Amino acid sequence: MVLGAGGRPVAVLIPVCDPTERLVCLVEDLAGRFGRIVLVDDGSASGREYLRAAEPLVEKIIVHERNVGKGAALKTGLAYIGESADVVTADADGQHAPDDVERVGKALATHRGGLVLGVRAFDGKVPLRSRFGNFWTRIWFWFATGLWVGDTQTGLRGIPSGLVRRIASLPGERFEFEMSMLADARLHAERPLEVPIRTIYIPGNVSHHRPLADTRLIYRALARALAERLFRRAEPWFVRVVLSLGSNVEPRREYLAKALDAVRGFPSTRFVAASPVEETEPVGVPEEFRGLKFLNQVVIVDTALGARDFSDRMHRVEADLGRVRGVRNGPRTIDIDMVDYGGMTSDDPELTLPHPRAGERDFVMRPWRELERRMASGGASSVGI
Repeated sequence: MVLGAGGRPVAVLIPVCDPTERLVCLVEDLAGRFGRIVLVDDGSASGREYLRAAEPLVEKIIVHERNVGKGAALKTGLAYIGESADVVTADADGQHAPDDVERVGKALATHRGGLVLGVRAFDGKVPLRSRFGNFWTRIWFWFATGLWVGDTQTGLRGIPSGLVRRIASLPGERFEFEMSMLADARLHAERPLEVPIRTIYIPGNVSHHRPLADTRLIYRALARALAERLFRRAEPWFVRVVLSLGSNVEPRREYLAKALDAVRGFPSTRFVAASPVEETEPVGVPEEFRGLKFLNQVVIVDTALGARDFSDRMHRVEADLGRVRGVRNGPRTIDIDMVDYGGMTSDDPELTLPHPRAGERDFVMRPWRELERRMASGGASSVGI
C-alpha cells in the first residue's frame, strides 16, 4: 500500500464524467495499491453502471447533480479529503497507467513542499494537436510564472497534505483550475518534482475539453499569473506555527536544544524565532514529581507541511529523545505542543487546534506575545538558548 506522511494511506482522487469500463479497470488495479480512492461524479449523463461497479472498491463517490467542470470536481474531492492524506489526482479515461499513479504517490513520501507531476515525454503516436498545444503552453507558462514544467497538461499530480486546503481555494471551475494549480507552484516551498510517466493516448477517447472556451479560460489563468508576477510581490507560501517546548528531566537544556535542532531540520520548514528558556514550576503532576521543575521555550517556525504531517514529526522527535507517555503528567525528557497552526481550528482529539490549554499557561502566552511584539517592531527574530 502506498503510504504518505505519518504512514497514512495516500488518497487517489478521480474526477469522473460519463465513465466507461476503463474506470472500473483502473479502480480495480488501484484498489490493491492505495487504501483510499475517492470518485467525484461530475454530472454524468451516461455510464452510471460503471460507477455502480466501482462503488464497492472505493471509499466514497461524491455526486454533482449537474456538470460543473473538472476543476469543480477536483475541488469537491480535495475539500472532502482535506489534510487527512496526501492526494494523487488521476484521470478516469485510462490515460494514466496504475504503475505511474503509484510512482507519483510514493514520491509524496519525501517531497513535502511542492507538487509532484507525472510528466509525459510525448513520444510515440501523439495527436499533433496535443503535441503542439503542450509545447506552446509550456512556453507561455514559463513566460507567465518563471517555472519550466515538462508537461503543463498532465492530470496525474501529487499534492502533499499541507497544500490541499490552499489548492482547493484556487480559482477556476473547469480545466483552467489545473493551470491555476500549476501557476501557484511558484509560491510553494519546493519546485514541482517531475516523475516520468508513459504517454498514453487512446483512439476514439471522448474528451470533455471545449477547444475554444476552455483554451480561453486556460490562457486567462496564465494572464492572471503573469500580472501577479509583474505587479504583486508574492512571498513563498508558508504557514506560521507556534510551538511550546518543555523538559523536566536532566539534561533539560540539552533536550530542548536537540528538539529545537530537530524541528529546524523538518523539510520545507524555516526557523523564525525562539524565546529565552525559563524555568517554571510543574502543574498538575503527581506528588512525587513536584520537585522536577520545567525548562520551557516558545518556538515559531514557518512551514509548508500540513498540520498532521508536522504533528507526526513532532511525536517522532519526542520518541527519539526518549519521551515516555506511560504516566499522566509524569516526567518527560521533552514535550512539544503545537499551540497554533496558522489560525487553524480542529476538534480532532488527536490534533486539537489551537491548543486547548495554551491560554491558561503564562509560560506560553507571555513569551509568544513578546516574540510577536519584537518581530513586529523589526527587532531580533531569534534568541539563543
